[in-house]
This record gives sequence, C-alpha cells and structure tokens, in this order.
Amino acid sequence: MQDSLCKYGQKAISFLIVFTLLVNWQILSMVGSFGLTIANNLLIIVWEILLFISAVGLYKKQNWGFFFLYPSIILTTIGFSISIIPFVTSIFPMVLRPWIMIANNSVLLIISIWVHWEKSKRPMREIA
Repeated sequence: MQDSLCKYGQKAISFLIVFTLLVNWQILSMVGSFGLTIANNLLIIVWEILLFISAVGLYKKQNWGFFFLYPSIILTTIGFSISIIPFVTSIFPMVLRPWIMIANNSVLLIISIWVHWEKSKRPMREIA
C-alpha cells in the first residue's frame, strides 16, 4: 500500500492540481480587470504559478514539487476559497460548502505531507 502510495501519489496529486487549474481558468482572465488592485493581480498570478510549478514537480516525482504545493494549498484555501478537488462542494448545501472545501483541502494537505514523508524515508532507486 505504501509503495504504491509513494509511486502514484505524487502523480495523482499532480493531476488534481491540473484539473483544478483547468476548472478555474477564468480566475486568470480576471488579471487586469477593472477594480482589481496590483496586489490582487499579483496574488492571482502567484497562485497560478505556484500550482503549475507544483504540478510539474510532482509529476516528475521531485521533492521541490511538494515545497511549492504546501503554500499553494494554503493560498487556495484561505485566499481564494477554492477546493482542490473540484465539484465535490457542489454536492452539498450552500451552508456546508465552505466547511467541505476546508476539509477537502486539509485532507489533501495531510495526504501530500504523508506521501512526502514516505518518499523521504526511502532511497530514490526503490521508488522509481
């Protein structure tokens, strides 16, 4: 179980991130919109770059992908209130959606920390 988690966990998280970027592409189109400050525009751009770099790093099974993933999950949760696992929150009533989003992102953060921890305990030639 843990070997398959180390082998496929990073790619699964990477695909979730790419799926989140594709579903929420309209946020990037807001850059430069009327009423947004420079700080808002920079926050959107930094969020997109963090998610993209973490997806590439995790797909390539590199440790630096995790280091970009952790702040991007926190920024996604606190800054944008977006679930990393899209469409799950739409199943629930409107009152529960923020809590479900926080739970989804927290579970993904815990799973990614666990995958990173398990990967760091093994030599690289065992995982590949």
